[in-house]
Amino acid sequence: MGDGNADIDISRLSLWQAVSATLIDTIIIAILAYGFVQLRLLFLSYSKADYFSVKSANYCYAFGKALVIWAVLQLLSEPLLSFILTLNNHFPDRYISISFESSDLILLFPSISIMIIGQILKKACQITEENKQFI
Repeated sequence: MGDGNADIDISRLSLWQAVSATLIDTIIIAILAYGFVQLRLLFLSYSKADYFSVKSANYCYAFGKALVIWAVLQLLSEPLLSFILTLNNHFPDRYISISFESSDLILLFPSISIMIIGQILKKACQITEENKQFI
């Protein structure tokens, strides 16, 4: 096991282990898919020249938020999956794998930035709408 690869015998997994591992991975993929749906809606909104609206800002924010959640769940899922999948192994072969790489940070910073930009755009749109009422 020194090479970093898990020696997991799939035939020894119980039903709850297989279902749990599948659900964890599926949830992560679903969150990423949701984020890209929000990005698509944002671009569709932009294609209608709806650049500065609360709706467009909400799409931008939702896309950034989905990316942040996806990145955090990627970090949390590795230890959880390694624990669940090695639970049937004998005691010395059970482990929890934890890793943090620079690519995790590289993904988090732009994602958080997209969220912040979405919030700033939303606030700017709200202020513009309030100002239109006074003019």
